[in-house]
Formats: sequence, C-alpha cells, structure tokens
Amino acid sequence: MVVGTLDGQINNQATYSWTWGDGTSDNGGPTSQHFYTNPGTYTVCVTVSYNGCSDTYCQQVTVGMPQECQGRVYFYS
Repeated sequence: MVVGTLDGQINNQATYSWTWGDGTSDNGGPTSQHFYTNPGTYTVCVTVSYNGCSDTYCQQVTVGMPQECQGRVYFYS
C-alpha cells in the first residue's frame, strides 16, 4: 500500500487529483492511498487545483514484495 499525503496548509476548496503510475487515478483529497498488485517503480503524482490555478508534484516510489512486508510501502511527501 502507498499512502500519499501533502504537508503544509490544506485548502478545503482545492481539488486533489492523484495518479499512481500504474494507469489508475483518484480524487482522494489531500491524503489518499493505493494498493499495487505488482512490484516495481512507479511515479506517483498529485495535482492540486484552486481558483483557476494548478500545480503538480511527483515522486517515484518502489514497491517490493519482501515476505515480511507483503508489498506494503509508505510514502509521505
């Protein structure tokens, strides 16, 4: 599982669009989570839009399947 969260001031009127690098996306708000079905390196992006402006932040995450973790990876920006 990957958990994406934004630090700093959160604007309740902004929209948040997450893309998970595996062809899926959601509008989960300033914090969102995603379960990957395959190990690999993915680029996770969040686009924040407010008042006609938008900005995108991306970060690569590596998802592995070690026996003790069962593919759980946590990402905080």
